[in-house]
Amino acid sequence: MSPIRHEDDFQRRPIQSWDSWIDSAIEEAKERGEFDNLPGHGKPLRIETNPFAPELDMAHSRLKNADMAPAWIELGRTIEIETAALAALLDETAHRLATERARLSAPVTEVPPAPPTPPSRPRWWPFNRRPVVDRAVAAPASLPDLEAFVAERARARERYLERAAGLDKKIREYHDALPANLWHLQRLRPTPERAARDFDAAISPLGSDAWAEETRR
Repeated sequence: MSPIRHEDDFQRRPIQSWDSWIDSAIEEAKERGEFDNLPGHGKPLRIETNPFAPELDMAHSRLKNADMAPAWIELGRTIEIETAALAALLDETAHRLATERARLSAPVTEVPPAPPTPPSRPRWWPFNRRPVVDRAVAAPASLPDLEAFVAERARARERYLERAAGLDKKIREYHDALPANLWHLQRLRPTPERAARDFDAAISPLGSDAWAEETRR
């Protein structure tokens, strides 16, 4: 005989067998109404078949009838949402930094001061007059602007890699929970190396990054 504690008095009491104790516990729960109004109560159990995992038909059907899903299915839904969010983050970051890079790459025009006004000439002397043309001088982006861009890209890259690492962890958990015969449902992992390549392909480093780094030293 095995001792067991009752929830009401927390005293150890011997039982004849676990089977009889479980049966009595179920009957007591029924009397308390704990099985009333459950999903599918009084209805035949719907068993849905899965040709890829027939041994899991009963378990999955019970979960579905209770409005639940296996852990790997729930993880799969979460992974789909986070994968789309990660792609959106990369697109938004690439657009924002591309706009900033275009601003830094655009020539800044500086118009030189106008020349002194020539002396007035008679109206019959217009032929040798040369028009004054303003010439724009292209000025490169300042070093502080370039350094700010490099720093912002580094921060964005770190944020992206952190998000990718969190998603990669969930995909590993998903693969561990996935039934062996459903291996074809495995997902592409955003490993640190792959995530870094994706970010650098979408947002390539600034050509003067090394020069800016050397200047800061």
